[in-house]
Amino acid sequence: MNGPVREPYGERQFQVDVDTITKLVIKSMSERGYPPTVREIGETVGLDSTASTFALLRRMQRRGYIEVDENTPRGIRLTGYIVDMKAITEEL
Repeated sequence: MNGPVREPYGERQFQVDVDTITKLVIKSMSERGYPPTVREIGETVGLDSTASTFALLRRMQRRGYIEVDENTPRGIRLTGYIVDMKAITEEL
């Protein structure tokens, strides 16, 4: 495993992953003009398999944080909800 050491998975770790992925997508879009790959996301949050990363992304999608096109390697888009909540949180 190349990424960070992960806590046992629960809601707290999920929220940490949501924050990390949100920052990664924003950084990738601003620096490169396109989102990271599923593999890049997995490496960033410490997941070894793309299947585990897709499961995490599907969970985020069910909660309305992102939209995912699984047929595209870089098919991840932040929804307005997560971007707005991020801005509100940073202002507080």
